Amino acid sequence: MKHIITTGIIIAVLGMTALALASGDQKQKTTDKASAKVMETPAAAEVAPGPIKVRGVMEKTEEGLALFDGKETYQLSGFGNVEGMDKETLDKMIGKLVSISGDLEKNEAGARIFVKEVTVAN
Repeated sequence: MKHIITTGIIIAVLGMTALALASGDQKQKTTDKASAKVMETPAAAEVAPGPIKVRGVMEKTEEGLALFDGKETYQLSGFGNVEGMDKETLDKMIGKLVSISGDLEKNEAGARIFVKEVTVAN
């Protein structure tokens, strides 16, 4: 009789452990899918020319400043029209995560954003 009770308790504990692990895995998958959706930015080839808001890392390239969003590199121009944007301010943003709003233009050379607003992302 003791053997049957002990076996029953072990099976119950193993069953509860398996349920807890399965539940944790499901929560992780849901979180991963949700965070992936938040971070996804359509590639420039998928975005029609016009207004765009992109978040990424500002880089300095041979062609000038660029924004890399994890998939696509956008050349940036038009900073002279953005209030408060001077060379010193832009230099401080290089290598940082920024949010840029502007107008997207695509051609054979790639994608270019004519910048209207730049903010350092949190």
